[in-house]
Amino acid sequence: MIILPTDPATGFLKRIYNDLSNNTVLNGGVTKSKLMKHIDAQDRIIMCGHGSPLGLFSAGKFPDSPNLIDNTMVQSLRNESNRVSYGLMPTVSFRNTD
Repeated sequence: MIILPTDPATGFLKRIYNDLSNNTVLNGGVTKSKLMKHIDAQDRIIMCGHGSPLGLFSAGKFPDSPNLIDNTMVQSLRNESNRVSYGLMPTVSFRNTD
């Protein structure tokens, strides 16, 4: 399963999983409780997108919280610890110096 809350800055991350077959790709519209059920049922999980020390941002695509993957998901992810890959992009602000 690939979890990728898409926004204009994360489109290039699709290259990570484009060549993989038989994958469930979640880009939004799923509650955290349903996501936990998906995680528990998967053999392999790849999480991509913007994140912070508090978790993977939902990018406004998932209804429950600004952080889709956070401390509430620890138990589900702990069960999958040898099958989870992370590709988080830290959110960075740039100041215009012109």
